[in-house]
Amino acid sequence: MYSHRLPDLPFSSIRKKKNMTSVHHTPHSRWNNTINFIVLCILVNLLVSCMSATPSSIPTDIAVAQSSSTPTIQTIATHQSIATPTTIVVPTLSSELQPLNTDKIVSVPLGKDGASSLAIDDDYIYWIGWTNNGYISRISTKGGKPEKIATSTYPNGRLDLFTPILSGKWLIFADTNTQGDPDTWKIRVLNLEDHTERVVWEIKNDTTGLIYSFAIAADGDTLVWVVGLPETSEDGITMFNMTTGEKREVLREKVNGSLWSFISLSHGQAVIEKDFDENNGGGADIYSLDLTTGKTQALSTDQNSDVPHFAYPWVTWKAGPRYDTATKVGLYNLQTQQKGLINLQGIEPSDPLLNNTHIYWKAWTSTTTDNTGNAIYMYDIIKNTIFKFDTDAFGPNQRFDAIAMHGELIAWSRVINTSDPNSDSYLEWATIK
Repeated sequence: MYSHRLPDLPFSSIRKKKNMTSVHHTPHSRWNNTINFIVLCILVNLLVSCMSATPSSIPTDIAVAQSSSTPTIQTIATHQSIATPTTIVVPTLSSELQPLNTDKIVSVPLGKDGASSLAIDDDYIYWIGWTNNGYISRISTKGGKPEKIATSTYPNGRLDLFTPILSGKWLIFADTNTQGDPDTWKIRVLNLEDHTERVVWEIKNDTTGLIYSFAIAADGDTLVWVVGLPETSEDGITMFNMTTGEKREVLREKVNGSLWSFISLSHGQAVIEKDFDENNGGGADIYSLDLTTGKTQALSTDQNSDVPHFAYPWVTWKAGPRYDTATKVGLYNLQTQQKGLINLQGIEPSDPLLNNTHIYWKAWTSTTTDNTGNAIYMYDIIKNTIFKFDTDAFGPNQRFDAIAMHGELIAWSRVINTSDPNSDSYLEWATIK
């Protein structure tokens, strides 16, 4: 899991400010034209040639053609290593299959504040309010009353610099002293079992804007962060054991037209984004990173791949220019070298997220300008199907804000009357069928 803030660094033109939907899930501006969803199917002759050809070490890309009929849903190969890379069949949108157990939705009123971000572990759902952003609340998935689990250490502080990360028994979050651009900020790690805490990173008087070059991810007891070092024109990656306190540097290199950015961890491995300045294409690529040796290997080199997520063996990323709205998601299997490109359904989709074998996002469902009518979409990698859960299930003038998944549980915050700026919101969750 990972979290990241707005990429910007004074000593380089590589990173530029951007509103990350994974941080605040703010409503998108609207397009005036309707996206025409095109259902694609894979070319049969490509599959035949892949089955008969000599195995190759180069991942096989998807080749698709337009189809006037709905393709048969096919199951992707299991996660076992195979000699020949296989292709991923382009999915179809399933409009008749309900992805959630909607008869068992749990609903908790949040009042007028709502939730700007959500995180889930095995037992609790955690959130930060849009206005009441100085503390993190949680509620048991089995029911009960909400409780505050962490509060800012500053009088007017806030905890929403990053989406909080949950990793095993750890809650990782940022704390800053101001509602504006951070001046003093720190990364806090809370042990959810014994409620002890430690500060693993702290910056006072951040005049160089380190916050805009900072990215962080966790897996089990391991915490990794990436930060630009303007005083030496370097980029550094550090690994920290949250149980023992041991810290070591994974990688440090001179900035030469590129910087390391988003990072995501899974099963002791890492994937990371590299951002390039305008003199070197201005795009972004995805690499795997060996946390022991610091060696990297390219997974995508088209300069149109950013915001990676990792749930071994699956790696996903937003496919497209770095600061553009997501329209496709790249998909790569580290075991089988399967490689695919999936169209994101909906209008102005949010950056896609990954939970085990589900890729999920939210998007508008109409081209009107009243910020109503959005849906949660889930792509099931194994079933090769995109499922849609629409606000129409609750009635008109509704909107999903923050969304999160963990295991078979999905949670969201819902604004119940988008025509009212002071509308109440609800925190809700359900299980996936």
